[in-house]
Amino acid sequence: MRANRKHITLIILDVIFIIIAFWFSYALRFEWNIPSWYLRYWVYITGSVVLLRISCFVWFGLYKSLWRYSSLPELLQILKAVTVSSLIITLFNYTVLSGQIPRSILFIDWVLNMALVGGFRLGIRLRREILHSLELTDNRRKRILVVGAGQAGAMMIREMIREHSMTHRPVAVVDDDPDKVFYRLH
Repeated sequence: MRANRKHITLIILDVIFIIIAFWFSYALRFEWNIPSWYLRYWVYITGSVVLLRISCFVWFGLYKSLWRYSSLPELLQILKAVTVSSLIITLFNYTVLSGQIPRSILFIDWVLNMALVGGFRLGIRLRREILHSLELTDNRRKRILVVGAGQAGAMMIREMIREHSMTHRPVAVVDDDPDKVFYRLH
């Protein structure tokens, strides 16, 4: 992977999210009163967790996607990367650390990582969609009638929204199937 500025920024943000998630896992588990024994080894354990997670994220290609175009397949990659890294961390916990990390922390950490890492990437896409919708005026766009409300019509609308949103605006869909009346494709 050839790292550029965006990749480095994304990795740094992921490291921050991983540390925040791990810290909040402990804080939530111990009701904001973390025992000193856990704090004593926290830096070593957190460093290991960060290294394992980032390695899995690289392995699953999370830094190769164009997140402004992300959709369900990219979110599934995040689910896989966070889940596999959590399983590896659990294995690491019981083999190397002799179970020093409580199981509840491992689960809370998985949930928080899904929310932070997945939420951030989804936010990138959402930001793009909002900015595009704000800068568009209907006067400049060509209104399009799409014939067919099946897979091809849905794909055409999706592509039109994604790539030609500045010039084309789908306004209606016609289809010969009466069961599709009053439903939205996108």
